[in-house]
Amino acid sequence: MTAFQARLRWPLLALLLVVSGPPANADTVTGSGNLRQQRPVQRLQGNCPTQIQLTTSWRWYEGGGEHLVIPETTATAGRSRYVTGTAKTAEYQAPLLPDFASCVAEVRPSADFPYRLVWKAGRLTFRVELPADTPANPSRISQRAILDGRPYVRWQIAD
Repeated sequence: MTAFQARLRWPLLALLLVVSGPPANADTVTGSGNLRQQRPVQRLQGNCPTQIQLTTSWRWYEGGGEHLVIPETTATAGRSRYVTGTAKTAEYQAPLLPDFASCVAEVRPSADFPYRLVWKAGRLTFRVELPADTPANPSRISQRAILDGRPYVRWQIAD
């Protein structure tokens, strides 16, 4: 990807969302820039959920954008706790509920989805891992919290 393409990536994505609306696999929440999306869970063994819901929000401004993610972990796990993190990462864990204790599964990150969820060894791990900075697109995690027992991560990217 050239530097020019990298600079255009986020503004073009924002324009696409404004023109076409949210992705087909998502339900719009009241307010612009908010989305509830279902992500498929790749089950390896045990009793696992088929999907997980994430509530996401974004706000674009000149020079970059701000993103927020709250995975709905309480459907399969207890109260989350913050484990570790850096300016580019945040990791939370929660004990699995008894019905899901045998679950081994994951939701993998992708270029446009920097979130990983892993059900394994009796716990659910949620990890945000932002890509390495480029001169055109530095990013960082700006806030970490627990919201009603669920992980809450806000991150920013410049363009």
